[in-house]
Amino acid sequence: MSPASNLAAALAVASALIVPVGARSEDLPLGVVASVNGVPIRQDRLDTIVDQMIRGRPEGSKAITSEQRLEIRKGVLRTLIGRELLLQQARKQRYTASAAEVDEGLAGIRQEFFGGSQEKLQAQLARDEMTTAELRENLQ
Repeated sequence: MSPASNLAAALAVASALIVPVGARSEDLPLGVVASVNGVPIRQDRLDTIVDQMIRGRPEGSKAITSEQRLEIRKGVLRTLIGRELLLQQARKQRYTASAAEVDEGLAGIRQEFFGGSQEKLQAQLARDEMTTAELRENLQ
């Protein structure tokens, strides 16, 4: 089976194992909404991304219904799970991004989510209790 097929199969399995948002599971610690091969997906991270997406909507947009918010949360959770699976697969295949690729990824994050502002990025990292070095490590 090719790596792409393995990844597709892993994503399908992970999608089936998602704990519904708002549900409680005795298998997950408090504050964790999903686990990908033992790596937790934290509730606060999910909430932060969802809130950023909602705040980033154009001015004058209709208010989001609770059903729409739930769909956004589910989509973000699937994305976080898929991202973690990709990271794990890359680590398994011993792929490491070059320093230039990490710099490019960091610049893209800063531009896309923080309007190019290093100060806003640093403020978000502080709220997430993460250092720039840890973010860089996550991008490798």
